[in-house]
Amino acid sequence: PHGNGQNPDSLLGSMLRLDVDGEALVPADNPFVGRPGHRPEIWAYGLRNPWRYSFAPDGRLVVADVGQNTTEEVTIVGRGENHGWAAREGDHCFPPGTDCPPRPELIDPIYTYPRSEGQSITGGYVYTGDEVDALHGHYVFGDFVTGRLWAFELPPAGQTVQPDRIYALGRFNLLPSAFGRDGDGRLYVVDYGTGRLLRIAPGA
Repeated sequence: PHGNGQNPDSLLGSMLRLDVDGEALVPADNPFVGRPGHRPEIWAYGLRNPWRYSFAPDGRLVVADVGQNTTEEVTIVGRGENHGWAAREGDHCFPPGTDCPPRPELIDPIYTYPRSEGQSITGGYVYTGDEVDALHGHYVFGDFVTGRLWAFELPPAGQTVQPDRIYALGRFNLLPSAFGRDGDGRLYVVDYGTGRLLRIAPGA
C-alpha cells in the first residue's frame, strides 16, 4: 500500500530472505546488506501481493503475484530485482491508461492474464511426478475466483511464455487457495470453499 512496492526501505511489497537456523537472521550475501535506504532482509521488491511461490527443479524462484485492477502474473524472482509495482501492474503502466517512461531495470513477468480470465492468481509448482505424463515439467497454477487451472513449461531465462504454450486444464467447482507437492512430485490443490485436498490425477 501507499506506493511501498517501490520503497526498498520498507518490507512491504518485497520477498524476504532470512536464515532462521543461523546465528544471524539476515544472510550476509543478501543483495541490500549495508546499503543505505534499503532493508537488508529484502531479496527482491516491486511486488504487489505474492500469493504462493515455489522453486522450480532448476532452482528458479517462481512467484504468482495478484494484481490490482487488470492483470495477474507469474514472475521469476531473482536477487536484488525490482518487479515494478506500483509503477506497473504486470507489464502495463499503472494506473491503467497512464504513460510511464521506459525503465530497463524493471523485470517483466513471464506470463500474465487479464481480469476477463480470472481475478486472483494462486501460484503452484512444477509437476515432477510420473502419474500425468502430459504435465511432467509443467508449472501448474490456478485462479482463486474462477476455479480455472493452467499449465506451461517455464521458458528459458529472459523469455516469456508464448500464448500457444499455455494449456488450460479446465474450470472446476473449487476455490484453489494453495497447491502442494509430495515426495513423488504429484500435485495437490486446496479447495478453500470446502476444505478439500484434491490430487491432480489422470482423467477417468
